[in-house]
Amino acid sequence: MSALTRRLAAATTALAAVGAVSVTTLPAADAATSCRVRWGSQNKAINLSSPVTGTPVADLRTGHHACYDRVVFELKGRTGATVAGYVGTARSPQVIAVGSRTNLVPVGVKPGQALPTRFSTVRGVVYAGKVDGLDAVGIVTRARLPYRVFVVKGPGANNRVVVDVAHRW
Repeated sequence: MSALTRRLAAATTALAAVGAVSVTTLPAADAATSCRVRWGSQNKAINLSSPVTGTPVADLRTGHHACYDRVVFELKGRTGATVAGYVGTARSPQVIAVGSRTNLVPVGVKPGQALPTRFSTVRGVVYAGKVDGLDAVGIVTRARLPYRVFVVKGPGANNRVVVDVAHRW
């Protein structure tokens, strides 16, 4: 993971340079919402029986919900095995590395390129390139918070890899 950590650290620096790490204040309604997540912040894996390689990303979307921020990789076809975990040291911002044998990178995105967001928890998404045969994407967060990773089948033959990061413990 040291090569992955170095690549994501460089990409995180690029993200900070574009000013994507400003804090967004949550609306008052979010503060009153009861958010009970039991996801944890340990490494996670989705092991599918038939790994798929070279599946292109049709779309990369981010969203803000009452209890979490979401990053969605919509794939043209099925997804292969996917792993995720926090990388780097305990300094801010934190980075969840998502690696997959499926191409999680939208067409035209280069290694180190940052896609900023202005959410309270997810600060941006960066592509680290190929690391140990996996396409590595970093999701930059404001702190080491609970997260979950899952696959949604459809529409049609497509799949989506979804990463939710909680706003708080």
